[in-house]
Amino acid sequence: MAVFPSDVRFILAGAGMAESVLVERSDQERGPAKVRRVESDPTVTVSGTLLFRSAAILKDFRKWYYSRTGGNAGASWFDWPNPLTGTVTQARIVAASLGPITPVVGRFGMSTRAAAIEYVERL
Repeated sequence: MAVFPSDVRFILAGAGMAESVLVERSDQERGPAKVRRVESDPTVTVSGTLLFRSAAILKDFRKWYYSRTGGNAGASWFDWPNPLTGTVTQARIVAASLGPITPVVGRFGMSTRAAAIEYVERL
């Protein structure tokens, strides 16, 4: 199992967390809408900012993200330290959620990138 790179920081300041809808609602011509559960556990999406403290860390993250043994461009699950529970969770990066790489200091010596990570919360 792949592991999220330990030298990449997931910044929670300004982050958001959303849960998937577990029910399907069907409006009726008359009477109350029909509602049925379609998922057993919610998928939680945590959006935040990845912090790369050096250009080398950014380079290593990009190699990990695109490799088949790492993030696999958002297709593979990996072990991630969940900031909400403090436990290691099976998660993946939401495909196409990576934002542009933004330098914090010149020449990308330190940089950030928006990202969303999703996991299934087992209740």
